[in-house]
Amino acid sequence: MTADLKGYNKARVRPQVDDDNLLLGYIKWRYNLKNDLQVGDFLITSPAEISRLRRGSKGLSHRMIIVIYDRTDLSIEQIRELYKGE
Repeated sequence: MTADLKGYNKARVRPQVDDDNLLLGYIKWRYNLKNDLQVGDFLITSPAEISRLRRGSKGLSHRMIIVIYDRTDLSIEQIRELYKGE
């Protein structure tokens, strides 16, 4: 991973995040968001959409990749890596 993600430690986020979704965990950690409602507001989407992403019942859409790219410091490659759990 690139230097932008060096400060992100999965173990540091795990107590605050009840799943293994690295992408959502990183966004929560990096932008100091406390729950899916805040993540949804930050990403301009509904908490239900965030929940579907977290559970894996819905894949990461092109629209969501662009929104995350626009709203965060992540590149598209980093977004895909984190979503896949790499």
